[in-house]
Amino acid sequence: MGIINEKLMKGMMKMNKKPVRKFVPWSNKEVIEFLKVAELEGSGEMYKFVLSTGVRLGELLALTWDNVDFDKETLTVNKNAISTRSGEEQIEPLRSGSHTTALPSNLVITLKKYKEKQRREIGKRNQHKLNLVFPDKTGGVRKPSTVRIEFYRLIEKANVRKITFHDLRRMHAILLVNAGASLDLIKNRLRHSRIETTKNLLYKQISKRYTK
Repeated sequence: MGIINEKLMKGMMKMNKKPVRKFVPWSNKEVIEFLKVAELEGSGEMYKFVLSTGVRLGELLALTWDNVDFDKETLTVNKNAISTRSGEEQIEPLRSGSHTTALPSNLVITLKKYKEKQRREIGKRNQHKLNLVFPDKTGGVRKPSTVRIEFYRLIEKANVRKITFHDLRRMHAILLVNAGASLDLIKNRLRHSRIETTKNLLYKQISKRYTK
Protein backbone atom coordinates (compact mmCIF):
# COMPACT_ATOMS: atom_id res chain seq x y z
CA MET A 1 0.00 0.00 0.00
CA GLY A 2 2.86 2.35 0.90
CA ILE A 3 4.59 1.62 -2.41
CA ILE A 4 1.39 2.33 -4.35
CA ASN A 5 0.90 5.63 -2.54
CA GLU A 6 4.53 6.58 -3.20
CA LYS A 7 4.18 5.85 -6.92
CA LEU A 8 0.88 7.73 -7.02
CA MET A 9 2.44 10.76 -5.34
CA LYS A 10 5.40 10.75 -7.74
CA GLY A 11 3.00 10.57 -10.68
CA MET A 12 0.94 13.48 -9.35
CA MET A 13 4.09 15.55 -8.80
CA LYS A 14 5.12 15.00 -12.42
CA MET A 15 1.65 16.01 -13.62
CA ASN A 16 1.72 19.20 -11.53
CA LYS A 17 5.19 20.16 -12.73
CA LYS A 18 5.02 23.11 -15.11
CA PRO A 19 6.79 22.46 -18.42
CA VAL A 20 9.96 24.51 -18.81
CA ARG A 21 9.47 27.08 -21.56
CA LYS A 22 12.12 26.67 -24.22
CA PHE A 23 13.37 30.00 -25.49
CA VAL A 24 14.03 30.06 -29.21
CA PRO A 25 15.74 33.33 -30.20
CA TRP A 26 14.66 35.38 -33.18
CA SER A 27 16.74 35.18 -36.31
CA ASN A 28 18.27 38.41 -37.68
CA LYS A 29 15.47 38.42 -40.24
CA GLU A 30 12.83 38.27 -37.48
CA VAL A 31 14.51 41.10 -35.56
CA ILE A 32 14.48 43.27 -38.69
CA GLU A 33 10.86 42.37 -39.47
CA PHE A 34 9.71 43.12 -35.91
CA LEU A 35 11.50 46.49 -35.83
CA LYS A 36 10.03 47.38 -39.21
CA VAL A 37 6.49 46.79 -37.91
CA ALA A 38 7.24 48.57 -34.61
CA GLU A 39 8.51 51.57 -36.60
CA LEU A 40 5.30 51.71 -38.63
CA GLU A 41 3.28 51.55 -35.40
CA GLY A 42 5.21 54.45 -33.85
CA SER A 43 7.26 52.56 -31.27
CA GLY A 44 10.33 51.57 -33.26
CA GLU A 45 12.69 53.72 -31.17
CA MET A 46 11.70 52.03 -27.91
CA TYR A 47 12.22 48.49 -29.19
CA LYS A 48 15.46 49.40 -30.92
CA PHE A 49 16.57 50.86 -27.58
CA VAL A 50 15.75 47.67 -25.63
CA LEU A 51 17.48 45.40 -28.15
CA SER A 52 20.53 47.70 -28.12
CA THR A 53 20.83 48.05 -24.32
CA GLY A 54 19.18 45.02 -22.70
CA VAL A 55 17.36 47.11 -20.06
CA ARG A 56 14.52 45.51 -18.11
CA LEU A 57 10.95 46.73 -18.60
CA GLY A 58 10.73 48.58 -15.26
CA GLU A 59 14.08 50.27 -15.92
CA LEU A 60 12.99 51.24 -19.42
CA LEU A 61 9.79 52.93 -18.23
CA ALA A 62 11.65 54.84 -15.48
CA LEU A 63 14.37 56.27 -17.73
CA THR A 64 14.59 60.06 -17.86
CA TRP A 65 16.44 62.15 -20.41
CA ASP A 66 19.11 63.10 -17.87
CA ASN A 67 20.05 59.38 -17.88
CA VAL A 68 21.20 59.78 -21.48
CA ASP A 69 24.51 61.58 -22.04
CA PHE A 70 24.57 62.48 -25.73
CA ASP A 71 28.12 63.87 -25.60
CA LYS A 72 29.70 60.86 -23.88
CA GLU A 73 27.28 58.44 -25.59
CA THR A 74 26.42 56.70 -22.32
CA LEU A 75 23.30 55.53 -20.50
CA THR A 76 22.90 55.58 -16.72
CA VAL A 77 20.33 53.17 -15.28
CA ASN A 78 19.38 54.13 -11.72
CA LYS A 79 15.58 53.92 -11.43
CA ASN A 80 12.80 51.37 -11.69
CA ALA A 81 9.07 51.78 -12.41
CA ILE A 82 6.79 49.63 -10.25
CA SER A 83 3.03 49.14 -9.99
CA THR A 84 1.51 50.06 -6.62
CA ARG A 85 -1.43 48.28 -4.97
CA SER A 86 -3.67 51.11 -6.08
CA GLY A 87 -2.80 50.29 -9.70
CA GLU A 88 -0.71 53.40 -10.26
CA GLU A 89 2.90 53.46 -11.41
CA GLN A 90 5.65 54.99 -9.34
CA ILE A 91 9.39 55.40 -9.84
CA GLU A 92 11.88 54.36 -7.18
CA PRO A 93 15.70 54.18 -7.03
CA LEU A 94 17.23 50.97 -8.36
CA ARG A 95 18.13 48.66 -5.45
CA SER A 96 21.39 47.63 -7.08
CA GLY A 97 22.49 51.27 -7.37
CA SER A 98 23.51 53.26 -10.44
CA HIS A 99 25.04 51.68 -13.55
CA THR A 100 26.52 53.46 -16.56
CA THR A 101 27.06 51.77 -19.91
CA ALA A 102 28.06 52.81 -23.43
CA LEU A 103 25.46 53.47 -26.12
CA PRO A 104 25.99 52.55 -29.78
CA SER A 105 26.54 55.68 -31.91
CA ASN A 106 23.65 54.81 -34.24
CA LEU A 107 21.31 54.55 -31.23
CA VAL A 108 22.45 57.99 -29.99
CA ILE A 109 21.50 59.46 -33.39
CA THR A 110 18.10 57.72 -33.18
CA LEU A 111 17.53 59.05 -29.65
CA LYS A 112 18.34 62.64 -30.65
CA LYS A 113 15.75 62.53 -33.43
CA TYR A 114 13.26 60.76 -31.17
CA LYS A 115 13.64 63.38 -28.41
CA GLU A 116 12.73 66.12 -30.86
CA LYS A 117 9.79 64.09 -32.18
CA GLN A 118 8.61 63.48 -28.61
CA ARG A 119 8.76 67.20 -27.83
CA ARG A 120 6.56 67.95 -30.86
CA GLU A 121 4.06 65.15 -30.26
CA ILE A 122 3.51 65.46 -26.50
CA GLY A 123 4.13 69.20 -26.18
CA LYS A 124 1.26 70.87 -24.34
CA ARG A 125 -0.29 67.50 -23.48
CA ASN A 126 2.58 66.82 -21.07
CA GLN A 127 0.76 66.86 -17.73
CA HIS A 128 3.48 65.29 -15.57
CA LYS A 129 6.82 66.99 -16.39
CA LEU A 130 8.67 63.79 -15.48
CA ASN A 131 11.12 64.11 -18.38
CA LEU A 132 10.65 60.41 -19.22
CA VAL A 133 12.30 58.92 -22.30
CA PHE A 134 9.40 56.57 -23.07
CA PRO A 135 6.27 58.05 -21.42
CA ASP A 136 2.59 57.58 -22.18
CA LYS A 137 0.72 60.11 -24.34
CA THR A 138 0.42 62.57 -21.45
CA GLY A 139 4.04 62.34 -20.32
CA GLY A 140 3.27 59.94 -17.45
CA VAL A 141 4.69 56.53 -16.56
CA ARG A 142 3.44 53.79 -18.86
CA LYS A 143 1.87 50.66 -17.38
CA PRO A 144 4.03 47.54 -17.92
CA SER A 145 0.89 45.54 -18.75
CA THR A 146 0.01 47.99 -21.55
CA VAL A 147 3.52 47.70 -23.00
CA ARG A 148 3.34 43.89 -22.93
CA ILE A 149 -0.03 43.91 -24.70
CA GLU A 150 1.39 46.20 -27.38
CA PHE A 151 4.47 43.98 -27.68
CA TYR A 152 2.43 40.82 -28.33
CA ARG A 153 0.26 42.67 -30.85
CA LEU A 154 3.38 43.74 -32.75
CA ILE A 155 4.71 40.17 -32.67
CA GLU A 156 1.47 38.95 -34.25
CA LYS A 157 1.52 41.67 -36.87
CA ALA A 158 5.19 41.03 -37.72
CA ASN A 159 4.50 37.28 -37.89
CA VAL A 160 7.59 36.38 -35.84
CA ARG A 161 8.00 33.78 -33.11
CA LYS A 162 6.36 34.67 -29.79
CA ILE A 163 8.79 35.60 -27.03
CA THR A 164 8.27 37.53 -23.78
CA PHE A 165 9.26 41.17 -23.31
CA HIS A 166 12.00 40.06 -20.91
CA ASP A 167 13.35 37.81 -23.67
CA LEU A 168 14.40 41.00 -25.48
CA ARG A 169 17.08 41.29 -22.80
CA ARG A 170 18.30 37.83 -23.73
CA MET A 171 18.10 38.78 -27.41
CA HIS A 172 20.42 41.71 -26.65
CA ALA A 173 22.95 39.25 -25.22
CA ILE A 174 22.61 36.93 -28.22
CA LEU A 175 23.09 39.81 -30.68
CA LEU A 176 26.29 40.67 -28.80
CA VAL A 177 27.43 37.04 -29.03
CA ASN A 178 26.78 37.04 -32.78
CA ALA A 179 28.79 40.26 -33.07
CA GLY A 180 31.76 38.54 -31.39
CA ALA A 181 31.56 40.33 -28.01
CA SER A 182 33.40 38.77 -25.07
CA LEU A 183 31.46 37.11 -22.27
CA ASP A 184 32.88 39.64 -19.82
CA LEU A 185 31.59 42.55 -21.93
CA ILE A 186 28.13 40.96 -22.10
CA LYS A 187 28.18 40.46 -18.31
CA ASN A 188 28.91 44.17 -17.83
CA ARG A 189 26.26 45.22 -20.36
CA LEU A 190 23.63 43.18 -18.52
CA ARG A 191 24.92 44.37 -15.14
CA HIS A 192 25.27 40.85 -13.76
CA SER A 193 27.30 40.42 -10.56
CA ARG A 194 28.36 36.88 -11.51
CA ILE A 195 29.60 35.55 -14.85
CA GLU A 196 27.59 32.33 -14.24
CA THR A 197 24.36 34.35 -14.45
CA THR A 198 25.39 35.56 -17.89
CA LYS A 199 26.25 32.04 -19.03
CA ASN A 200 22.87 30.74 -17.83
CA LEU A 201 21.03 33.53 -19.63
CA LEU A 202 22.63 32.82 -22.99
CA TYR A 203 21.12 30.31 -25.32
CA LYS A 204 23.10 27.05 -24.88
CA GLN A 205 23.86 26.35 -28.53
CA ILE A 206 25.30 29.83 -29.04
CA SER A 207 27.20 30.01 -25.73
CA LYS A 208 29.22 26.89 -26.64
CA ARG A 209 31.82 29.20 -28.20
CA TYR A 210 32.64 30.47 -24.69
CA THR A 211 32.72 27.10 -22.94
CA LYS A 212 35.03 25.10 -25.21
